[in-house]
Amino acid sequence: MAHRSAWTWLALLALGVVCGCGRTAERAAEPPLETVEVTPGLEVTTEGDQQAKPRPVELTGVLPPGFPADLPIYLPSSVVDFGAAASGYRQVELLTPHPRDQVAAVLEQRLRQKGWTVASGEGARSNRKRLSKPGREAWLEVRDARPGTAFRYDYRPET
Repeated sequence: MAHRSAWTWLALLALGVVCGCGRTAERAAEPPLETVEVTPGLEVTTEGDQQAKPRPVELTGVLPPGFPADLPIYLPSSVVDFGAAASGYRQVELLTPHPRDQVAAVLEQRLRQKGWTVASGEGARSNRKRLSKPGREAWLEVRDARPGTAFRYDYRPET
């Protein structure tokens, strides 16, 4: 009798497995999910908010040690690279979201205010400017880096 109940249990187990597997085919035939377009989020501004504080215009990143204090930095900017350049010079490159012509004009004006002579570099249409003061020389390159502007100084570190 025990032999017969074992066969019964085995038959019921097999039937359960077969029936359970049959439902997988039904699930596979379900229609694909519907795609719903999501509207863009709300644009929130602080316009009209009397408690809102304007974000300061700032430099993101750290200028390298020995960067000359009399080379102006256009703000807002982010330091993206610095290191050794040719002939014992060092270089620092920065990015700003503002347009190239605006950045170049502001930097050249500030350089002249700090006593630098600004001269065109290689070629009449060059973006590279030679900067000079008695006993000192540096270079400034301003170029498009859409959507903003990249500018780079090549300089000898202050000692």
